[in-house]
Amino acid sequence: MLTDLDWPRPGMTVVISDFFTEESWASAVAGLRRRRQEPLLWQLLAPDEESPSLAGDWKLVEVESEQVRELTVTPALVGEYLANLASHRAGVRRAAEGAGGRMLASLSSQGLEEQMLTGMTAGVITR
Repeated sequence: MLTDLDWPRPGMTVVISDFFTEESWASAVAGLRRRRQEPLLWQLLAPDEESPSLAGDWKLVEVESEQVRELTVTPALVGEYLANLASHRAGVRRAAEGAGGRMLASLSSQGLEEQMLTGMTAGVITR
């Protein structure tokens, strides 16, 4: 857990994740702030997670939990997913900003170095 680590001096902690967990990130991020860390939450999604192009009947297997779910993907379901993604992203952003940090979102199809440089140029990453 992030909050259990030893932090000898102030700095920036970059957490790269999709942040798709059942638990809120708010308490872990607040713990970083208490340890004098500036949190940067970097949400990294696959292009299909950002702009899904699925349609029809699917059987989904969640890799980390091995949970299986069968569903029929319709335009309405894609719209609901995109609304939930926007809400989820807003929650991650609130957690970051509530702890004095920032949130960055990008796609896994872009190079990590390119994204880091883009974030620095845009002023999102400043250390």
